[in-house]
Parts: sequence; C-alpha cells; structure tokens
Amino acid sequence: MKKTLIILLLLSLNPMTYTYKLITTGAPKSGTRMLLKCVGDIIGNSKYNAVNGHILLTHRQLNQLNDQCQILAGHPIFNDQNVAHVNQHKAKVFYIIRDPRDQIVSMAFWIYRNIHTRPEYKNKSFDEVLMELITQSSKIYGKSYKHDIVYNLKGITEFYNLWLGWKLDLNTYTTHFEKLVGPKGGGTEHEQLKEIENMFKHLEIEYTDQDIQYIADNLFGSTQTFRGGQIGDWKKHFKKEHINAFKKFGGQLLIDLGYEINLNWQ
Repeated sequence: MKKTLIILLLLSLNPMTYTYKLITTGAPKSGTRMLLKCVGDIIGNSKYNAVNGHILLTHRQLNQLNDQCQILAGHPIFNDQNVAHVNQHKAKVFYIIRDPRDQIVSMAFWIYRNIHTRPEYKNKSFDEVLMELITQSSKIYGKSYKHDIVYNLKGITEFYNLWLGWKLDLNTYTTHFEKLVGPKGGGTEHEQLKEIENMFKHLEIEYTDQDIQYIADNLFGSTQTFRGGQIGDWKKHFKKEHINAFKKFGGQLLIDLGYEINLNWQ
C-alpha cells in the first residue's frame, strides 16, 4: 500500500512540469479508451475533453486545453484540417491501431449493447452486422459522425484509411492495441512495458520502472466501454462468408498493417 501511494504521488507531480496539448485518436473500438487512460496516467492527469463531432478538431477545442485538462480525446481523422490544427497548437498525438477484424467484432457488440440508439439493427443478426461493417461502413458510422467524409465509405479499408495518415506524422506516436493491452488481453508484458516507456519518451517526461509497472498493472479492463479486450477475438465470430468478404474488402489492409503476410489466413 505504501509503495502504491508513493507511485501515485510521483505521477501526480507530472502536470506541474508538463505543457504539451495532447490528442488521442484511432478508429472506434480500437482501444482508444485504453490509450486515453494510459496517456492520462503518464501525465498524472486523467481529465480530458471529448472531440465535438468525434472526428474533426477545431481551434476552440484545442484552445480550451490547459494545465488542468491537457487531453483532447476522440477519433480525429487524418486530414489537412486536423493536421493544421495540431501543428498550429504544437500538440502531440497518440494514435492506436487494432486488427480490423477484432475492431469490427467489438463494434458489433457495441451496437447491440446500445441498441436503443441503433433501433434499425434490432432485427438484424450479429452476422449481418459484421458483414455490413466489412462491406458498407458508411451505414453504421455515418449516423455517429454525420459528415460527408463518412457517408460514402465503401468498406473496411476506406474506413481505416481515414486514420492511417497519422502513422507518418512527426507529432504522432503510433501504438498498437496488441502491444499496449498486455498479457491479460493476449499480449506480452514485455511489449506492454516497452510501449508505455516509449510513450513517456515521446512526451519527454522522466520516469522510473515503478511508474511504468504501475500504469501497466492498472491499464486492462478499467475503461468505460471495456468488453473483453482480447487479441484474436474475431476467430470466435467470423464465419466463412465473413472471411471471404474481408479478404475482398480488407485483405491487403491486413497485410499492410502487418497482421497477415498473405491472403491464406482462415
């Protein structure tokens, strides 16, 4: 107990010396809440503002960040407007990627848990929702984001491409769900600790091994929208028709992201 209190005290000191404005982003159900918690723990300040409209940044939102609330969280896409805002405010971005197959399974479960906001899916099967997420992303996400960019998406690759540009942005640290989730989610402790350490370095914050371990120990399963957080969960839910459709609409995406080396996966 004494050791934990000391670590918490050390973490709470970070806001006094930390000045950057921070943005966390990624496709919905990719682990963005886990990423937000991790970043908040690193700077010792869990307060955040949500991105209005989810995907587009504004000067007003960034201007509202201060010493008391340094994080703007949501799903800002990579486009000229958002990049310009990041650069003008000298913000630092954290972007999380997840296996798109696991991401859509998690999204399908979210729809059914929030069916009161999605009554049009009340009479659709889980398999039908998965297929729609693979082939017609705009139907599901257009209702949430209400933006022309989202209305015309033709499938999972076009959906993921909305964010992938952050990988090449110099102000962005890109992590992966599979690295950050740790052993409780099917990852490894080594990768999790290394990712947290790298995030400390990205923010130029001093840290100890105890700081990193504390954050790792308290990261899994403690966020508002947590369901299962397991790597490879898609294998329990994909039918043959989902696999075939995903290879057509997102096969190359999986290869480009490093989740598969070819189209022979089953």
